[in-house]
Amino acid sequence: MELVSRICTVENLANSAGSVSWHAYREAEGLTDTTMVPELVEFLDSNPSKDQRKAAYFIIGKLGKNLQDPNCASSLLSFIPTEPP
Repeated sequence: MELVSRICTVENLANSAGSVSWHAYREAEGLTDTTMVPELVEFLDSNPSKDQRKAAYFIIGKLGKNLQDPNCASSLLSFIPTEPP
């Protein structure tokens, strides 16, 4: 997922407001596209890195908040058993 990659981008900038990841987080906070949830679930099923999982969970959480969609919460909860302690 391209948005997940942008959220995980690491840059050495004096001002984080100009970073790729900062803009990606702001973009994720305004998402309202429910078709992203199945894509993110499929992405999470592919064993991404910890940072990528964190970004995908963040996006699903924001979608759930913005849409008041219980499927987002169910999707997040379904991954609890797969997370390492």
